Amino acid sequence: MAATAFTLIAPAFARGRFPRLLLSDVVLKRLSMDTAEATALALLCGETIVPEFNAGPFIRHLDEVVDRTEIRPFFGHFPDRPASWGINVRLLGVDWETEDWDKEALTEWRRAYTNLPSALQMFVVTLLWLYHGRGEDNQWLLRLPHKWHIAEALPALKAAGLLGDWAKLVVTYQGW
Repeated sequence: MAATAFTLIAPAFARGRFPRLLLSDVVLKRLSMDTAEATALALLCGETIVPEFNAGPFIRHLDEVVDRTEIRPFFGHFPDRPASWGINVRLLGVDWETEDWDKEALTEWRRAYTNLPSALQMFVVTLLWLYHGRGEDNQWLLRLPHKWHIAEALPALKAAGLLGDWAKLVVTYQGW
């Protein structure tokens, strides 16, 4: 939490104090946060959220954000595929009937990703990290920017007006 606070107050200080802390590190720490830590993260990002032990708030916010922002080309609903924890939004680039990679769709996914502003890239990749539960990916993010220092990422999300939405997704996330 200290790194997040320092980043939002003094990004240059945070970069020096936490030289290797990436956005992915903060996102992936979510499942090891207790309620107090998750609530504090939300507050630091301007949101008043108390995490619940169900996926409902995450699902509602995920659907709303995907529809409201420019990230629809990266995610889809697959009604014939059973939802995971109630979440039926999945990454595009996979044929979800066979679970094989759809090379053409993956190429289009990567092309669309490179055309996004960096703050939206951070938003898309946050969802990918939550979906996978890890920071490394050798399919969607291959040769694409995704290793942002926290001191670069949080101010970029804030400047784009996405910091609250980002925090809400991370804090309400209970598992995919």
